[in-house]
Amino acid sequence: MTRFARHTPVISPEQILSSADAAPFALPPSPDLFASRSARFAYLAHQQPHAAWLDVLAGLCQAQHEALGRYPADQDAVLPLAATAPLPGQLSDVLQHLVHSLERTHPKQAAPLIAPFRQAVPPAVEPIARSLLTGSGMVQDGAGRSLIEAALQVIWTARARSLPATALQPAAERDLCPCCGTPASTALIRIGGSIAGLRFLHCPLCNTQWNAMRARCTSCESVREVAQHRLDGRTDAPWPSAAAESCDACGSYRKLFNLDKDPAADPVADDLASLALDVLMGEAGLARNGHLPFMELQG
Repeated sequence: MTRFARHTPVISPEQILSSADAAPFALPPSPDLFASRSARFAYLAHQQPHAAWLDVLAGLCQAQHEALGRYPADQDAVLPLAATAPLPGQLSDVLQHLVHSLERTHPKQAAPLIAPFRQAVPPAVEPIARSLLTGSGMVQDGAGRSLIEAALQVIWTARARSLPATALQPAAERDLCPCCGTPASTALIRIGGSIAGLRFLHCPLCNTQWNAMRARCTSCESVREVAQHRLDGRTDAPWPSAAAESCDACGSYRKLFNLDKDPAADPVADDLASLALDVLMGEAGLARNGHLPFMELQG
């Protein structure tokens, strides 16, 4: 039987501070980000029963990878990547690329997702896109919302890649992306070199990651004990890497993925594949921090 377990961090404050001093503050998205995410979704889809929607997301991420190379960033992209700026002109082209790619690779499974976009980009795209960028409200059309979100991810990721990571500075609210101001979705404990053992928050829009000291809550910045929770009793992916950090001070939690336990873990794919952990945290009365992309597509 799956057991819900609470663990406390084992890394000392001294270790955190000494490592953080030598580490870069922000990590730009890699050029193969969407291709790697596609492969991860495909892998996770074969690890779980009734997870055909993860396979569709694998196809969507592969289409995002193709679009990232096909539609480069605007040359005049500057910090911050403001959500209130005019919508990018290539939004329609990226959307159509995603639609045509899914029609080719997943014609039946993705039919509800791409149906609103088969003929032309509908007029509702602009208000939905603006709502997604500003967080100004929920959109009723879940499938259409997810496809527009995927297109925005491509454009903002391309923009983030065109900017020097060394120019990024911590935002006033540390859980906001220093590149585009979007609230962090999840966090990762990184591996390798100067960032080994450090916690990096992940932006669900531009895919930038930034360092957040592990000794405090990523939401309210309380320095009280931040506990980790895991789903024990499962050895198949994604359970080895998935955890949730909770804070007693603000009553919230954020999903966390330990790359030392599974180096292939992805902050979006593994988040969607480990929804059982969100259910148990909700049953414990804790509120989630961070938007979960593509949740509307769950089958």
